[in-house]
Amino acid sequence: MRAREGFPEKNLFVIEKKMKAGELLKELQLNPEGYPVLRDGELLNRDKVIAKGDEIEIDPVVSGGI
Repeated sequence: MRAREGFPEKNLFVIEKKMKAGELLKELQLNPEGYPVLRDGELLNRDKVIAKGDEIEIDPVVSGGI
């Protein structure tokens, strides 16, 4: 997998091998509870297969309060 250039404000990756979304997070050493995986704006569950060439966005969940 490689980071997609030209998008510094987003965490975009181009997938280089078939894997599940949960495997991608594990490979990146990210907690699945804190990092949703999106493909074309669609939220993927951890068992969803992502294919070679897919562009995937991973951004941390941010919450806050008063």
